Amino acid sequence: MRFVRYIVGGLAVLVLAVFVALLVTQQNAVVAREILIARPPMVVWGVLVRTGDYPAWNPFIQRVDGSLAVGARVVIALGDEAHRMEFRPVVLEMEPGSVLRWRGSLGPGGLFDGEHSFVLTAEGRGTKLVQSERFSGLLVGRLTEGLLRDTGDSFSAMNSALKSRVEAEQ
Repeated sequence: MRFVRYIVGGLAVLVLAVFVALLVTQQNAVVAREILIARPPMVVWGVLVRTGDYPAWNPFIQRVDGSLAVGARVVIALGDEAHRMEFRPVVLEMEPGSVLRWRGSLGPGGLFDGEHSFVLTAEGRGTKLVQSERFSGLLVGRLTEGLLRDTGDSFSAMNSALKSRVEAEQ
């Protein structure tokens, strides 16, 4: 019986140590990339919300299932078939020509959460698009630096592809 108590006590100390280590290394993060598109915000918006066309041009978000309506849960598939990740965020804001924002979690809430947004603002006769994600949770920090860097690269790739798609349409 004494042996079992040592094992249970040791496991409790180990769990506590891992929890403290995660708390110490945890740091919320924001990744944002912007681009100027030579079309008005409503034209950019029209392409951005036509999610059925994403497989044809979007290198980052391959699929969006569900309605982009406030309060709706959508399924977002990132990456190619070999490296596919799916998230099920809830749409928080949808202002045509201006803002699309959703929030989701990887695993249970509080571990690795993300609030993703597309903000469009008129700039001259064009549009400034800012795509960003605010990451929070216990697992965000030094352990995810590479993931955050890759996310920024993916945002840049999507922004460039969106710009090309929008500017090619007449």
